[in-house]
Amino acid sequence: MVFDLTSGAQRQGTIRAKGVVLRRLETTTGDRNIYFFLEKYGPTWIYVPGGGRGKFRFGGATEPLVWGTVDIYRTSNNRCYLKNLDVKEDFWTLRKMPDRLKFAMEWAKLLAQVLLPQEKNDEVLGLFYWSMKLLEDFEIPPELVEWRFLSRWLKLWGIAPETRMCSECRRQESKWWLLTSEGIFCDECKREQKGGVKVDSFFLSVLNKSSFLKRPDFVEWSKGLDWVQLNLIKKCNRVLLETLRGKYAT
Repeated sequence: MVFDLTSGAQRQGTIRAKGVVLRRLETTTGDRNIYFFLEKYGPTWIYVPGGGRGKFRFGGATEPLVWGTVDIYRTSNNRCYLKNLDVKEDFWTLRKMPDRLKFAMEWAKLLAQVLLPQEKNDEVLGLFYWSMKLLEDFEIPPELVEWRFLSRWLKLWGIAPETRMCSECRRQESKWWLLTSEGIFCDECKREQKGGVKVDSFFLSVLNKSSFLKRPDFVEWSKGLDWVQLNLIKKCNRVLLETLRGKYAT
C-alpha cells in the first residue's frame, strides 16, 4: 500500500524531501515499495514500478539506512512515485561493522513499527542520523549509544522514565536504584516494585550523563569509561524498549 503525503502539500505534482530508507518491500510482480522517513512529511510509502526487476537505475540507493534527497511525484489519486534519489550518506563504514550495523537495523525496524505514517518527526529523524554516526566510532560501545538514542527519543516524546530521583518518595540519593518503565525507585521504595533492573548510583550517573551530554562532550567522555557492565546496559535498554513498544507499537 502507498500512502499519500501529509496535508498541506500540493495535491498533485513533484515534492522534494530529505530522509532515510527504513524498509523495502518487493512485490510478486517485481515492483518495489520503499518506506522513507522524510523530513517535514514523516514516514511515507513510495512506489517504484519495476524496482525489483532486472537492471534498476536506483541500484543500492533504496537499501535500508541510505540517507538522501528524494523527488517524489504524487498523482491525483494520492499515489507516490519515486522520480529521483540523490544519495547523501550510505554509511558504508558502518555497513562494514556487522556487530554495530545490527543496532541501526533494529532502530530502523522500531521506527517503522512505532512512527505514524505521514506524521512529522524531524527531531527523531535527526536523532536517528547522529546516533548512526556515533555507531561508526568503534571506541564507543554501541550499547551505550543505544541507551542514548532510546532515552533521548523517549524524552522528545515526553514518556522517558524519571532517572534523577525516586518516582515514589522523590529522594535523589540512594546506594541502589531499581530502573523500571515507570521510573527509578530507591532502595527503600523498590521493595514494592516488580521487575526492573537493579543498578548502583555510579552506574545510574553513567546512564544519565550519556543521555544529557551534548554529542561532542558525549564522545570525549564515553571513551574514558571502563566498560565492564555492558550486559547491564543491555538490560536497561530493554526497559526503554518495553516503555516505547508498550505505548506505541502496533
